Amino acid sequence: MAQARDEAVQRVLKAYAERKGGHAKLCEDWQKRTEAYYALVKTGDDADDWQSKLFPPHAMQIVDGVVANLADDRIRFMCRARPRDADPAELARMGQGARALEILLSFELDQDHYSQKRRQHIQQCAIKGMSVRKSYWTTQFKGLDTPEEQLVKDDPTTEVIRVEDFLWEEGAVEIQKSPWVIHRVAATVEEIKAAERLGLYQNVDDVSRDEKGSGFDDEFTSLDEELNRD
Repeated sequence: MAQARDEAVQRVLKAYAERKGGHAKLCEDWQKRTEAYYALVKTGDDADDWQSKLFPPHAMQIVDGVVANLADDRIRFMCRARPRDADPAELARMGQGARALEILLSFELDQDHYSQKRRQHIQQCAIKGMSVRKSYWTTQFKGLDTPEEQLVKDDPTTEVIRVEDFLWEEGAVEIQKSPWVIHRVAATVEEIKAAERLGLYQNVDDVSRDEKGSGFDDEFTSLDEELNRD
């Protein structure tokens, strides 16, 4: 098991190293798009001394208007039964099941605040030209490993991923044909140590940090960190 995990880690590191150069070029383009959206101008840009470096965010107004038209406040699914040679009683039962499925889907979407996430997804696509989201199942326990342990969340969820943190094989023409994808995730040392106690990681104490105290400071994150500080 340990050998297989080590081999998997090496494959991930090799793929990340091979793709990072090409991905950095995409990140440069995405950063320029984001700067245009926020109307950011660097102090080192060429301009006469008398010219103002303050510009109204016209792109933001256009993008936000497009996003408002595309992102509905509430998404609802309409489920219909598609029977084949069913008797009337079976048709009625299938119709009730379809209605129950509509109610369940609406509940799950509300629980996950899907409408808000959908707007983030569309906005990122409008600004950067593409967007990524990941759907998976999530569980949450209260009083884990205690006699009072209780399951408090057991639902599907959707996560909007920063395109800077999503890598794929350069030659893939579509995501389904990519031999691998990488979702880079930021985590604190404390979170990694907690995962180590669960057996997910090893040798966490050997993880090195850069001089700024963060191993997640690079060309993919600088702009977002700057905007978050503001």
